[in-house]
Amino acid sequence: FLRLSIEKVLWMGVCAFKTAMATDEVKENKNNNKDARKNNDAWYNEKYLKKEYGSIDSRIIPSLNLADFNDDKFFKTYQNKEKDMQDATHWLIPNIFLVGRHPTFFVDSLIRQGFTKFISLYEWGHNYMDENDINVDNLELIEFTIGDFSTRDDKETVRFIDRLVQNILSMNIIGNNNNDEEKEDNNDEEKKQGHHMFYMHCLGGHGRTGLISSLLLQAIYGMDSKTALKVINHIHGCRHPNESNINKEYYRMPEANVQFEQIRRLHGEMNKIYKKYLVKNGK
Repeated sequence: FLRLSIEKVLWMGVCAFKTAMATDEVKENKNNNKDARKNNDAWYNEKYLKKEYGSIDSRIIPSLNLADFNDDKFFKTYQNKEKDMQDATHWLIPNIFLVGRHPTFFVDSLIRQGFTKFISLYEWGHNYMDENDINVDNLELIEFTIGDFSTRDDKETVRFIDRLVQNILSMNIIGNNNNDEEKEDNNDEEKKQGHHMFYMHCLGGHGRTGLISSLLLQAIYGMDSKTALKVINHIHGCRHPNESNINKEYYRMPEANVQFEQIRRLHGEMNKIYKKYLVKNGK
């Protein structure tokens, strides 16, 4: 009887252990399935959503594929490699157009990285060059002031985006020379002279910067306004990988309802700019 009791206890213990292990395995599988389902349900994996966006000139501006948002590739592409600036800036167009907050404390670092064009949307002065005693001979400060949590006139904004697209294309020239031998003779210095990087900012780098960034994505990639807003906020997560999921309302781009309204309202005009330069580049 005692032997049977001991064997029964041991058997029950083994069963309990196996049950616990099975329960843990089920929980783990559920969590894995939940994570997989969460990734599959992400907005950029929607079945009928357009995934690939060719730019107005793929020789200058890289194309965009939303499938890249599924892995770390997009973070490596859009996150600023300078660690001391990662919480302040991120790329809108990789290696061409960086956006973020007011650069008073890191403008010298931007210049060392090769930025030559500074676009200020901030309404309270643009004297960070003077404050940092920076030689501005080879630099350009472009001002398009917008009030905080506000917008500029629609026509002025459309003209600004048009000029901005034109500047990006004209200042990053790819030679159209048909002679292959002459192409090979171009040295690195000549290529460098044809490449300019832009830095655009407001104060915090969220509202006004998000407004112009969303419009610019529409003009460059032919996106609809809804997709442009989702893309810019997804990329914006590179700046706040931990906080953005907790404080979405604080970190969103843009910030004000009037800014969201203008982004949607000007989609038709942005599409005209896209078609204008797409045709101009012979596509």
